[in-house]
Amino acid sequence: MATASRQRVTVDLRGAADRLHAFAAARHMTTAAVVRMAIRQTLDGQVGADSTVTQPARTLIDRAAIKVTIRLAPEAATALVRRAHAADVSQGAYVAGLLEGSPPPMRPSDHGDAVAALAKSTDALAGLRVDLNAFTRMMRMAGANGLAGQDANLDVMSKQMLEHIAIAARLIIGLQPYARARRERLAAPRTSKRSS
Repeated sequence: MATASRQRVTVDLRGAADRLHAFAAARHMTTAAVVRMAIRQTLDGQVGADSTVTQPARTLIDRAAIKVTIRLAPEAATALVRRAHAADVSQGAYVAGLLEGSPPPMRPSDHGDAVAALAKSTDALAGLRVDLNAFTRMMRMAGANGLAGQDANLDVMSKQMLEHIAIAARLIIGLQPYARARRERLAAPRTSKRSS
């Protein structure tokens, strides 16, 4: 299955960058993942203000991390690049996992298809929920006698759909390709160190 090209947008944060980075770091998320989550929630327009973000823990570059250079045989260096890429993490994160005794697992080959299928299913469910809400409103306005009492059942079903959509949206964000070194650098606040 062919994958669509990435869609990008540049946003002027107007002074909110530090708060956004802190929010993302506190939840172990990339800044981009937080922005995508906020956009999805805004577009869905139904996620309650009291819903919590329970993002799976992700390994980010620690702000106190130290850069280390290692020399490897060409074959080992190639294997490191290949395995880090297959696990969708930076080479540093892969080595850190090795040192902790649990290297990041390789993503399954159908990972992208699974994410796309989950996103498509969730989008379809969101559309169904909109239709269900419209039908419930129409029933209430028309005062459909034969369906008396069913609007409460439809409201419960709509609420369950909303809960599924909110959970699935968080899972989709968690399943997206994540830990490339470039994204890690973009997620961390920039600090300029100049030698004097």
